[in-house]
Amino acid sequence: MIKKFLSTILLVCSLASSKAQNCITVNWSYFDNPSGDNIHWRLLVNWSANGRKNLNTIVKNYNDTLLNECYEVNATNGNQSGTLTYNITIPSGNANLIGIFKRYTGTCGNGTECSSEQILINNVLPIKITGVSAKNIGSNTEVKFMIESVEGENVVTLNMLLANGTKKTYKIQMPVGVSTGQQWKIVIDNKTQKYTLIKL
Repeated sequence: MIKKFLSTILLVCSLASSKAQNCITVNWSYFDNPSGDNIHWRLLVNWSANGRKNLNTIVKNYNDTLLNECYEVNATNGNQSGTLTYNITIPSGNANLIGIFKRYTGTCGNGTECSSEQILINNVLPIKITGVSAKNIGSNTEVKFMIESVEGENVVTLNMLLANGTKKTYKIQMPVGVSTGQQWKIVIDNKTQKYTLIKL
């Protein structure tokens, strides 16, 4: 049986909002399933902030909202940082998790949104990857990563939340000979749904 690993992409969506104010920053975040049962999940969110800010974290599994929590920071003595841990249970074990981070000034419920949403999209992969980054360039999405280990078939599944709110799944067939330490870039044409693999 192929052991599947969980990796994540933190994707900054280009939604319209003001970026003039200093916001709380999500430095990194990921979902994991420490028990390996696909039921008891965990979301870790590392943040940094300066001043009074708040972070609204929303987790969805398909169309169900599993978490909607606000975290306040009062970093009056310069920059502060920390890591939040959220425990999530999916009784069915059928996981398609998406994390949404909304960032505001002020206190929970009274602040002003100060930057675009950040979206965390999970991938369940037979290939374990690290150093993942993603960005939109025109009508393309570029995803870069490094291969940490390979077990079983060479397929990467990207579950992406599009700007219009719809979800799109891409199954990327990696070439034979993919091995530990290699760096890759996937360029997805969002109009044609075709993708190109580039070894870096």
